[in-house]
Amino acid sequence: MNQVVWLPFLLVAPLCSTEITYATINGAVTLYPGIFINVTSVLWKFKTNKAAEYDDFGLKYYAFKERASLDLKSGSLTIRELTTEDNGEFLVEVNHEQQNKKFFLQVIAEVSSVHITKSDATADHCVLVCKAEPQSEDKLLKYKWIEKNLNIPTLDVQEAEMANSYTCNASNPVSWKTRTVTAKNLCEGQHPPPSPGPIIGGSLAVIALIGIGVTAWYLIKNDKNERSSGADKNKGMLLRTYIL
Repeated sequence: MNQVVWLPFLLVAPLCSTEITYATINGAVTLYPGIFINVTSVLWKFKTNKAAEYDDFGLKYYAFKERASLDLKSGSLTIRELTTEDNGEFLVEVNHEQQNKKFFLQVIAEVSSVHITKSDATADHCVLVCKAEPQSEDKLLKYKWIEKNLNIPTLDVQEAEMANSYTCNASNPVSWKTRTVTAKNLCEGQHPPPSPGPIIGGSLAVIALIGIGVTAWYLIKNDKNERSSGADKNKGMLLRTYIL
């Protein structure tokens, strides 16, 4: 007896990969669909709208107009003067076939500055804190202390290492900047100023003492003048009586 064996067939859909592309604000980016021997038509879509199209009817630009250019040989799309409104997914068809590769464009700002401050300082150690601007892309920022080869934003410096200099490298996918400080200068130069309370209180006490002294001197002097004036008056009266 012949047995019938059923073999299941699996329909495997082609895998679709997504490539994240980072670019700078006001910069430019070029998206490459792949390598093709002969390109007869290209259609780029931004989200659900047409961005650029080339076929038998010619070349047309839609979403980006004057800011875009399409290479007819490779099918690559270049966009200039980028803004954050250009963030999103791009799809491409080459020779009327949808490509399995997707592009996700993310436009971000360059690292503009790096600051190093201290968060804690004692006689035994000091904690250095590295911070980059702008903070709008904080999730994409990465920090590295060059001398220690540590990929963290904070660095704990011990007392024996206070005289050393430390460099923090802050970077994102499109730029990077560095900042170098000497731990001793930073940690010893940022102690909180003394409270103005004792100074103000001491000054007021001195002023009060001076005021009391001046007042006492004035009263004593005035009393002496009154006594001297009274004695002279009495002498005059006696002399007048004697003459009479």
